[in-house]
Amino acid sequence: MATRKSALFYTRPPKPTRSIFGQAHEQFMAQFAFEMQVTAGKRPTFTTILMPELLNSQAISDSLKRVPEWDHDKKHIERTFEFDDFSEAIDFVNSVAEIAEEDDHHPDIDVRFNKVRLALSTHADGGLTEHDFRLAGKIDTLVED
Repeated sequence: MATRKSALFYTRPPKPTRSIFGQAHEQFMAQFAFEMQVTAGKRPTFTTILMPELLNSQAISDSLKRVPEWDHDKKHIERTFEFDDFSEAIDFVNSVAEIAEEDDHHPDIDVRFNKVRLALSTHADGGLTEHDFRLAGKIDTLVED
């Protein structure tokens, strides 16, 4: 079984400050610092890390148009899926888990027999980011309406 480097052992870093060089430069520098620490055999610790930008209300409204089945509730979006039986619901949850692992962005999942409620939020930032809407779109491809 291959080991996977994951963010599970990191402590939550402080919110980053934006550089005058822009986001692309910040992404490059954060990735470079991480790779250098891993290459040196050190346990990665970020002094700065890129956090996704919280979306404002206009951006949230625009993004909801891409995933119309999802409802906006304060700091998260949610959707309830209904299936024929419990087994189908669990199969769906497993498929969501695979996508969430690939994206390293995990929804809150509530299973009630044949109903699955998913809630997406970027918890580290305390609200909605583009990651939430991107994952919602991928999850929507798992079900036929």
